[in-house]
Amino acid sequence: MEKNIRRFFFSVFVQDFFAIPLARLFIRFRVKANYVTLLGLLASIASGILYIDQSYILGAILFFFALILDSTDGRVARGTNTFSDFGARLDALTDKVRSFFVAFCFIWSLGYGLTISGLIFAFYILLPITRVLMSRKDADFYDPTILFWDATPLRDWFVKHKVWGLYNGWERSVLALTIAPLVVYKIEVFIFSIVLEQLLFVLGLCFFKDSKVGR
Repeated sequence: MEKNIRRFFFSVFVQDFFAIPLARLFIRFRVKANYVTLLGLLASIASGILYIDQSYILGAILFFFALILDSTDGRVARGTNTFSDFGARLDALTDKVRSFFVAFCFIWSLGYGLTISGLIFAFYILLPITRVLMSRKDADFYDPTILFWDATPLRDWFVKHKVWGLYNGWERSVLALTIAPLVVYKIEVFIFSIVLEQLLFVLGLCFFKDSKVGR
């Protein structure tokens, strides 16, 4: 049920705690992986709607649940050998809804108006779009944020535990869309989550190009 590659820190040390037993339960009751993905999509949409309604606690709980399901559906697919092109497309759609729709809903809930909300949202998606463009240009693209973590004294620990580092795109989503909605200084934590990842990305891109460890 596991992929033998490095993954995000949050995935290994938080998601797995919930996703592994949940996947076993779904497999036991013969729940199809696509149904798990669909449940994650519905949880993401519901989370965004709750954020707009400023129901931040419920919204954060559902967003966290959607994150758990994102790590669950693949395990179910591997455990039941039920991979499909439709499942892959559905999973990609769910990822986009969770990453972008929920983010915009949360920003909109803060009452900044359409223009300011749009600018903040553009700032939020700037780095993900940059990654997509760089990966399409270079088939051997290796994320500069990971280059940064591979250059630290913790690199051997990261490789041993199969994680990319302490803070990457996945952790940014958790901080921005699970933690920020629950604190008093919502927009400040949200912006901090973005700036921190961008800073690590730039440092890796400019100074640590030769630190690549690999999968």
